[in-house]
Amino acid sequence: MPRDPLPPGNAAPHGTALPPDLAADADHTDAPRLRPVQEPEPQSGPVECVLTLYMLFDADRVAAVPTRFSYDPAEPFAVRLAFHAGEYDEAEWVFARELLADGLRGPSGEGDIRLWPSHCPQHGGVLRITLDSPHGSAVLEAVAAEVAQWLERTHAAVPPGGELSLLPTDEELARLTAG
Repeated sequence: MPRDPLPPGNAAPHGTALPPDLAADADHTDAPRLRPVQEPEPQSGPVECVLTLYMLFDADRVAAVPTRFSYDPAEPFAVRLAFHAGEYDEAEWVFARELLADGLRGPSGEGDIRLWPSHCPQHGGVLRITLDSPHGSAVLEAVAAEVAQWLERTHAAVPPGGELSLLPTDEELARLTAG
């Protein structure tokens, strides 16, 4: 069997498969759980976790989608969500960390990415995420508390407002472009 294309980030050694309870299953009804990191991460390294999001097709059809949430202080304004849609299919979306934080509090985004808090009778507070691309659209739900917990870990790595201090200065950019 080929190696799973979606390693769970820092939650397990590189190349290990996702835990069976994270496998996508259209009939999955258990509440998703945050996968704790086994070892503490360095403050300057990436902050990652795998959460199960639910893709909403209609009132009766939902599919579980393991999703890697990644934040790298080297790209201090961006978060990455990699959706594992099948054996070899992975779709990655990159957008502003602030957009994600705003979406936990109220409607956020416009155009291709829109987020807003909602309520699910089964999971309680959820974050709804709508993604639009030329290839199609998707509506997903994530347990809001799990997303907020991961987002707090990114804020511990780079506090909101501290992103600019990690970017190159004008002088450093000038040296890079001159040489």
